[in-house]
Amino acid sequence: MSDYLDDYYQIAQGFIDLYADRNALFQQMDEMYYNRWIMPEGMPDWVMKVVSTDPHDAILTTVRTFATLKPRFKVMPMLNNEANRDRANQIETALAYNFKQASRRSDASITWDIMMSSSLYAEVAAQVIYLPYQEKVLEVMGKDTKRIKAAKRFGDFAFIIHNPANIYPEWSEYGLEGVMAVRVQTVDEFMDTWGELASRLVTEKEYTEGKITYVTSFDYTTHEKRCVWGVCGETDQVRASGVGIKILEEDNKLGFIPYAIRRWGNSLSINSDERVMPLLQSIYQSGQWDMLNVFESLDASLAMKRAAQPQYAGEFPPGQEPLLDNTEPVGVTKLPQGTRNFTPLPAQSVDNRIEMQKQGFRNGIWQSSVSRVLQTLDTGSGESFSSFNQRLSSAANSLSPYKMIGEMAHSELAYLMLCWVKYYGKEHGKTDLYGVYDDKTNMGKEVRIGSDTIDPDAVQVDVVLTADLPVDQLQRINAAVLVKQNFSVPEAELIEDLGYGDPTELAKRRHVEDYKAAYIQTDLRQMQLDQELAQQEKIMKLQAGIAQQQQADAAAQEEQARAAEANEAAAAQGGAPSQQAEGLGANPAMQGMPPTQMGAQQA
Repeated sequence: MSDYLDDYYQIAQGFIDLYADRNALFQQMDEMYYNRWIMPEGMPDWVMKVVSTDPHDAILTTVRTFATLKPRFKVMPMLNNEANRDRANQIETALAYNFKQASRRSDASITWDIMMSSSLYAEVAAQVIYLPYQEKVLEVMGKDTKRIKAAKRFGDFAFIIHNPANIYPEWSEYGLEGVMAVRVQTVDEFMDTWGELASRLVTEKEYTEGKITYVTSFDYTTHEKRCVWGVCGETDQVRASGVGIKILEEDNKLGFIPYAIRRWGNSLSINSDERVMPLLQSIYQSGQWDMLNVFESLDASLAMKRAAQPQYAGEFPPGQEPLLDNTEPVGVTKLPQGTRNFTPLPAQSVDNRIEMQKQGFRNGIWQSSVSRVLQTLDTGSGESFSSFNQRLSSAANSLSPYKMIGEMAHSELAYLMLCWVKYYGKEHGKTDLYGVYDDKTNMGKEVRIGSDTIDPDAVQVDVVLTADLPVDQLQRINAAVLVKQNFSVPEAELIEDLGYGDPTELAKRRHVEDYKAAYIQTDLRQMQLDQELAQQEKIMKLQAGIAQQQQADAAAQEEQARAAEANEAAAAQGGAPSQQAEGLGANPAMQGMPPTQMGAQQA
């Protein structure tokens, strides 16, 4: 065993000792969340154990409040122009897409795990893995890359949300200086993780004979180096020294530490258990949960004892007991002969002092953790909706430290994604940060941001976690309208704060809708005008026809008048020409000729 590895053993033991109190606190938080409680000594044997789920419910209420809705990524444009705003929108789209895809790969969403860690431990320790880089590493290790290729179906990134008790960060006044990740694995898991490199610690003979059961692996990363070593053990407890070997040691070529560590607590304290303030910390330290469980157990046990209490007292003949008949709704008691002093016993009254103590401790738990209104949504008698909204908003604001941890963890993960793409493109050839739009304007449109155009240190990424509360949306909209009317606040900021998505894309969609509506209205108006013109043409044609008919009728009447005058004149001279023709030869039966023939003959 080299002295160099001994130095790493000392580093590991130093971290374990430094964070011992913190991990002990985390252990108590787990006990409360998973309802693992042991009754104190001295409790009577007849008391049954009843465990309150209030701490568990408080944690889940916090997680549900902020992890239900999708996180909103906001990238600040470098310059206030259209091109930079479009660029920022593309980065936001790519980051949100990869977070969504990574959540599909696991059994829980990334946001859910982050908020669980934030509220339960007041610390988030997340690791970012870039799968294309991991694929190349596995190829060098001689391992099969089929799983990585299958995992890439859900994006190029994987996020591991560690239990913070297994992560030991090293801090300075400049920020995060190093991270040591500790894992206790079975020998099979260890060999699956490290492949051929694991054979340096576990030989084939030792594995076959079962001499090694567990391996504690230490992965220590700083800005300068990364070293991985393993220590053999017989139990699943962390073992910092012993039979071990160095698995990997190399310079940190990444230029960054691929861990996002965020916590909340008293940063002025030197004690590790005080630098974090979990949601349930005050409940544990004050003993409220222990006392509530004691009174819950006493109350439930006394209720059962009262249900089985004696119902009567009396003196009965030896060997004879009353016969109870419960076949009737009121019940019948048949007393044997010779019974004396049979007296029904009064029911024992409930001791309200226990109930008062229970309610006192329960109210103290919810007051110290999460307001009860977030879980029950209880409203007061005659309470207005605006007042109820105010209570909900106040209850959500009381959880702002844990919300801020979650938001900062998301933001740091987004920064590390950009760092990974930049590094991979520099070392292994140009690559892209890929994404797909999910808004209705650009649905299905791809986004590809070249690694040579990404500068992670110049991109400011903020993440907003929106509380999922049944608030009055109309009231929020009215407030936004008042702000716009009375203050110099851009519409884009108000729309984004209302949770309606990217204001730029919404404006584009609204413009398209307005254009379509205007086009349709113009088209409808044109159709209406065309119909009116066609109707007018029909009317004009009808009027022209009527005028022509009137003119024809007038001409016919005038012709008839002239014919009548001619007939009158001919009659005055001896008959009209037509009458003469009819008299002379219009009737062939009288051997006359038709007028046409007669006219031709006369000619």
